[in-house]
Amino acid sequence: MIASYVRPRFAEPDKAEQERMFIQAQIMQSIVSSNEGMYGKVKHIIVSFEHFDAFLFPLAWGGGQNDEKTIISIGCIKPYSTEAVVSAIEKIFAAGSILRPAF
Repeated sequence: MIASYVRPRFAEPDKAEQERMFIQAQIMQSIVSSNEGMYGKVKHIIVSFEHFDAFLFPLAWGGGQNDEKTIISIGCIKPYSTEAVVSAIEKIFAAGSILRPAF
């Protein structure tokens, strides 16, 4: 995990829980990516809970074939606009950040 931020008044997982959730996100990404040959690169994954949703965006940085890979997770408390969240993250990627989508 590179970084973490949780807004005040939102339940924050402890370090062990964060690490476990990050491993779960990597596993989900790996499973879904196995279908890329048929459908194209994974752009994002949404995990929806009763009170909270997580958007997982695969990221890469580096010089090409040997890119480092990770996942950025954006948590949203309902209600929110899925389109607004995805659009905001895609704008950040398009702005030429050092991090770029892995798709």
